[in-house]
Amino acid sequence: MVKGVTRRVVVVRPEPDGIFEQAIFIVKSSGAAKDGRSPDDLLREACRVAAGCSGSRGGHSRLMRMLRLAAPAAAGGAAVGAAWLLSTLV
Repeated sequence: MVKGVTRRVVVVRPEPDGIFEQAIFIVKSSGAAKDGRSPDDLLREACRVAAGCSGSRGGHSRLMRMLRLAAPAAAGGAAVGAAWLLSTLV
């Protein structure tokens, strides 16, 4: 049992089809009260942070980023291959 400790938390529940059930943010005891932020401000900030984390480390977005980088390289390789093929035939 813990006595004398009070924490403010913000719980963000993502869409039901996601892999996470909820994200829990513990609010700094010196931060929100002194800044005068409303509960809506805290929730918006928590959602922004949660969205930033899921987008940057998700497998799907990483795959899409790799495909966007690989497509020009593959096109360049195909162009060089076509130029080599034409030069050997001529």
